[in-house]
Amino acid sequence: MYYYSPKKRRELTEISELLNEKVAHFSGLKSTRWLPSRLRCLNAVEKNYTPTVVHMENMAGGSDIKSEDAAKAKGVVQEMKTEKFVRFLHFMLDYSTILSKCSTDFQHDNLNITRTNQLVESTTSRVLSLKTKPGEYQKTLGTKFTVNEDGSICYCGTQLTKSQRPARRGEGTDKDTLGAEIQKIIDNTVKYMDSRFKNLCEKPLSCFKVFDPSTLPCPREDLANYGDEEVDYLVTHFASLLDEEEKEKIPQEWMDLKMWLAEHRGSKSEMIGVPK
Repeated sequence: MYYYSPKKRRELTEISELLNEKVAHFSGLKSTRWLPSRLRCLNAVEKNYTPTVVHMENMAGGSDIKSEDAAKAKGVVQEMKTEKFVRFLHFMLDYSTILSKCSTDFQHDNLNITRTNQLVESTTSRVLSLKTKPGEYQKTLGTKFTVNEDGSICYCGTQLTKSQRPARRGEGTDKDTLGAEIQKIIDNTVKYMDSRFKNLCEKPLSCFKVFDPSTLPCPREDLANYGDEEVDYLVTHFASLLDEEEKEKIPQEWMDLKMWLAEHRGSKSEMIGVPK
């Protein structure tokens, strides 16, 4: 609604100035790096909440507004002024922050397969934690919500209502349905990540973990045979790309590499070939 309309953005800015608030830019969702762009959009909705509500109310009741725009604005502001919307917005901010960080970390040049698996596991665990405890954005609701004498709730000065959608048979309160929706989002996300990255724990990709210096054992006896099985598997798997001489040399080269890595353990500058 705002991204493609300079007029609406100008009106929103004017309202923000009247309310002594700084408007955040409503950026569009990008087809590439869409997770960070979605997080920016969610942050803009949260920061621009009050000016946006006022603007949508003005549009919904404006006599000089097209009927189509007025109807759309009315629907938007009715949804924005529900407690469910505000709570779900803050959940999505926590949820998208976790996934956006994972997306950004995946773009690092020095990310290896071992770290990738750790990153996926860490991200999955952080998403799962939102089932049992609120994230940082959800925690702020305690200071942003005020409860009136009649039990109704205000958010940043805006009186909130219950959901405008009629409840289906068997449904509970807004809080119950929101909780069920959040649980479903989390479960589906974890299920997708487990399916999408399961090959990281399967051969041949899992064999590459032996090349991570942080996994090298310390005792010489353990180091002597460490990774031999994985390297043998990789040689067999990529046999069509290797000649006989290379296959014969790999076991000794692997032993030499292990000893060199163990000797330079903890010396980051030497590990990456940078002079001290």
